[in-house]
Amino acid sequence: MAEILEEKETQKILLLWCENNGVIVLVRRFFVKAIFILIILFLLFSWGVYQKNWDGKTTEWFSGVFYLPLGIMNGKFFSMKEYLVFQNAMRNFYQKNSSLEFPGPVELQKKALAHVVENTFFRALLKKYNISISKKEAFQKKEMLFEDARFQEESLKVWYNMEEDEFVTYFVMPLLSKERLTEKFGEDELVSLVEQYQKENPPIFFVRMKE
Repeated sequence: MAEILEEKETQKILLLWCENNGVIVLVRRFFVKAIFILIILFLLFSWGVYQKNWDGKTTEWFSGVFYLPLGIMNGKFFSMKEYLVFQNAMRNFYQKNSSLEFPGPVELQKKALAHVVENTFFRALLKKYNISISKKEAFQKKEMLFEDARFQEESLKVWYNMEEDEFVTYFVMPLLSKERLTEKFGEDELVSLVEQYQKENPPIFFVRMKE
């Protein structure tokens, strides 16, 4: 009797082990498939961004998650997301405002690239001279740009297709940075510094230039 009970207990243990082991195998297979799919998506989006100039909102989000580099200058990488956010926002702005002449995809890309390069240099200067800009200051600046709060929210979504935080990060902060640095160096000197820096450290972009 004891032997029968012991045998049944052993069978239960073996069955439980098999079930648990089966679950582990399934979980492993799931993760392997998930990683494989992510790699395929990464390669697909990378090819689309760098070779085909994909620049939609999905690509914008993807470039931020995986931090795809836009290019490099003086050993520092540019942010692909910053480039895409600015380009998409400005495209949306021109398309919504019929009174303005749309610059075209080539000129728009040049503006976006110049914007990223300039901001990267500004951030380096701010860090070098210990000039800080808080989020509070940035939001206050945004309030000054848009007097009416309701118009502010509506205009950001309609004209730029952006949320408030995005607008502050990618438009207001660079604007404040330029203002602070202009106060320190003067407008002409700041322009000269930017031009000299780019001449000494020419940027290399990884994206395909539009024609």
